[in-house]
Amino acid sequence: MKYFLYLYAMEQFKSTSLFKFKEKFNTDNDCKKYLHHYKWKDGFKCKKCGHTQSWDNTVEYGKVCKKCRKIHSVTSDTIFHGIRFPLLKAFYIMFETMTSTKSMSALQISRRYDINRKTAWLFMRKIRTSLKSSENYPMNNNNGSIIYVDEFVVGGYEEGKIGRTKDSKKRKMLMVVEATNKNKIKRVYGVKIQAYSHIELQEIFDKHILQGSTVITDGWKGYNQIKGGYNIIKDVVGLKKISNPMNRMNQQFKSWVRGVFHKSSHQHIETYLNEFCFKVNRSQWKDNMFHASILKALIHEPLTKKMIPDVKCYV
Repeated sequence: MKYFLYLYAMEQFKSTSLFKFKEKFNTDNDCKKYLHHYKWKDGFKCKKCGHTQSWDNTVEYGKVCKKCRKIHSVTSDTIFHGIRFPLLKAFYIMFETMTSTKSMSALQISRRYDINRKTAWLFMRKIRTSLKSSENYPMNNNNGSIIYVDEFVVGGYEEGKIGRTKDSKKRKMLMVVEATNKNKIKRVYGVKIQAYSHIELQEIFDKHILQGSTVITDGWKGYNQIKGGYNIIKDVVGLKKISNPMNRMNQQFKSWVRGVFHKSSHQHIETYLNEFCFKVNRSQWKDNMFHASILKALIHEPLTKKMIPDVKCYV
């Protein structure tokens, strides 16, 4: 009876204090109770038969489908599925990652939590993958916001590779920034691109910017073929200014990758961008960042090592 009363009265964790976190989560069962509450807060639906009625499994804090009797654990169909270390450690890793401005590398996690480096890297990869934008809230100019779009590259110097060289090893990125008229950042989204073609640019515009919005770019010719009634303004000089929101975000991301991870590969750079944008977009609600990451983890499908390309990168 106490178990169900606990679930009913449970409140989301809101704090960046490690001491408060320790008070809330002391055992694996504390973590399971938290996951149980928020995983099925809006109702249960069996993954096997689609039935919506269930019994509570009070031993493992899971649920049992009343129709097909399938057992659903609190970690099934989440990024916590199949982890090779205690759930409490996973919660601590997520808390420290979300409350740390500079993030954590796999090597740091491995040493701090006494787990294998490859295992730590795989779990961090799962976290960053789950932090990807839902793409449900496109940017717009309705509240006087200014939208910037710009392309940039991440990578070191390559001899003979100048500008937009097609065979360069540098990672091509595109970032969309929404800022106030006082140059304060409101939201930022970024993706890795294969080229600078208008086809890729169009897809990003459609996902992240409301049609008809005014967008400031550097005048790259690929923007000339963008459809959707966007008012595209060329401002090469303005984007290069130090105070420009787009320029600040580009430089901060590059510095963040170099300072924390030291290197990045084509296969994994976008997951770093997921974490960067997630933190920037929630910088005004830091107390709620851990809880937001848990909600993301609960709705993301399990990610196995076989599903990840180039798993040799353990940074």
